[in-house]
Amino acid sequence: MLSNIATRTKLFILSGTLLLLMALQIGFALFELNQTGSNIDSLITDRQPKIEQQNGIIQNTLLIGMLLREGVMDQNGPEIEESIRKIGELRADSTKRLTYLQENTTSAESKALLSEMEIARAPLAPMYEKLFAMVRANQDVEATALMRNEYDPAYKNFLSKVDAMMASQKNKMRKTSSETQESFVYTRSLMIASGILATVLGLIAATWIARSISHPLSNALREAERIAQGDLRANNDIKVTGTDEPSRLLLALQQMRASLHDMTKLIQQNAVEVSRAAQGLADAAKEVANSAQSQSAATSGAAATLEQLTVSIHHVADNAEDAAQQARTAGNTAKMGGSFVQTSSDQMSAVGEHVSQSATKMSDLEQDVGEIGKMATMIREVADQTNLLALNAAIEAARAGETGRGFAVVADEVRKLAERTTKSAHEISTMISRIQNGSSSVNQFMADSVASVQDATLSSESAALAMDEIEENANAVVNAISQISDSLKEQKLAGQDLAARMEQVSQMAEENGDTVMNLASTANQLSSLAGQLQTAVSRFKI
Repeated sequence: MLSNIATRTKLFILSGTLLLLMALQIGFALFELNQTGSNIDSLITDRQPKIEQQNGIIQNTLLIGMLLREGVMDQNGPEIEESIRKIGELRADSTKRLTYLQENTTSAESKALLSEMEIARAPLAPMYEKLFAMVRANQDVEATALMRNEYDPAYKNFLSKVDAMMASQKNKMRKTSSETQESFVYTRSLMIASGILATVLGLIAATWIARSISHPLSNALREAERIAQGDLRANNDIKVTGTDEPSRLLLALQQMRASLHDMTKLIQQNAVEVSRAAQGLADAAKEVANSAQSQSAATSGAAATLEQLTVSIHHVADNAEDAAQQARTAGNTAKMGGSFVQTSSDQMSAVGEHVSQSATKMSDLEQDVGEIGKMATMIREVADQTNLLALNAAIEAARAGETGRGFAVVADEVRKLAERTTKSAHEISTMISRIQNGSSSVNQFMADSVASVQDATLSSESAALAMDEIEENANAVVNAISQISDSLKEQKLAGQDLAARMEQVSQMAEENGDTVMNLASTANQLSSLAGQLQTAVSRFKI
């Protein structure tokens, strides 16, 4: 049955069995260890702290009794108050410990014992107050009687309840410790038994699987030894029945033996033919070597011609690059000239604008001068009328005689002033006429200047357009020459690459010639090896 199972599966079964046994062993051990850990944790975190709290209560109670007796018998004044303060602290500590026990007690038995402790402790509180009052009042006899008759019985009763509670906790500790010890012994025994069982089962499974692997491997080893000794004859004594790896190895060795048998037989049959073919190959190789030498010489000449062509293309490319550079320079010059012409055109436009503005202002000035002429005419008319009035006034003053002499003087001054005004107005009119004539000439000159500036501006714009067209044509020439230069560079690279390839072809032709010669030598060696092969395969038993 195992012969039909893969070796890997067998090993997985063995490993899985051992791992399962180990897992079961570890599982049982962990379970018991968990129980043991719980018991130990209960001892450390529950039982032991409770016993410590109960011991503290007993110690506090004993100290309180001792302090009370010392206060009654030996102390007075400040010492009594110090003892009372200490007793209060001890009582508070005992109350705190009882509170801890109440919060952490869960079993019914422990709760009952704790309740009895509290009941037994209750009568002590009022007794403390009575004793404190008697001690402060130095009533030692009454305090001694109270302690002997009431306090001591209640004190002893409380201690007995505390002892009972402590005894219960100690019993639980002993029980938990015993359970822990039993769990440890059980776990140890279980680990030993499961270890022995796992070892026995592992040995059984290992022996079983090892036998299923070693038997077919032994048969495969014998088959391999027969093949190594040259015995390729069929062996019917070994039968392959399984499908595992050792069985498949044995089957593969048998198939390899059969294949080697057929191959050896075929080699023996074809060795002679290989020898004959090798001799023919050597003769053909010699002829190919001669052709390769001729090809190498032809390709070397072609490579030299291509090298010369590449040099010529290189010179043409350099000249094209120079032409492109000159075209770029012309384009840049045209661009600069266009820029200058455009600047001149802009400046001429600005001059025309300024001249137009000046002509406008001169027209305005001519109009203002006309207005001034009108005003001068009015002044002259007023002066003429004033002169007439002055003459009339002088006549009237002459008629008045001596009385009008002063008025005659004034009238004469007014007449003189009117004459001067008339003369000045006439001079102003003359100057205005000259100004108007000059303004007309200036306006005509400015109109002519504006026309000239406009013509110059149009000429500048035409020149700028022409320079732009020159720049575009120069750029087109640069692009065309650049394309020609790029094409020549590509042709140069292609020529260089072709020359290199022709050189490689020449070298390859030479190498082929050498290779063919080597092939001829190899063919002779092959013929020799064919004879040796016949000798070698003759030792196999087929």
